[in-house]
Amino acid sequence: MNITCNNCLDEFEIEPVDIETVTLADLEIQFFPCPSCGRKYVILAADAEMKRMIAERGELQRKIRRARMGKFREKTIRQMIGQLNKIISAQKKLMAELKPRAEQLLKEADHGEV
Repeated sequence: MNITCNNCLDEFEIEPVDIETVTLADLEIQFFPCPSCGRKYVILAADAEMKRMIAERGELQRKIRRARMGKFREKTIRQMIGQLNKIISAQKKLMAELKPRAEQLLKEADHGEV
């Protein structure tokens, strides 16, 4: 994936191996740094609640796949998809709260404050 850094405007490509994971305070933070200036871009910030939702979402997605292969009733599948959409919505809301905190924790860690 091609990225343009918002800080130094360098263009670079990100590969899965470029993604770093750290645990700061109660957050597991996944991010990638700009290779030129080092600015860190948060991909995921997960606290216990987010991790629970990630696991729940994964399990529900597996159930939906099995239901479709098993020819479950459409109503049952729609109900599961409704549950999945609620989880996705809750994750987006929680991520909006966690991401700024993760960015701050990364900055503090860079300055030796954590």
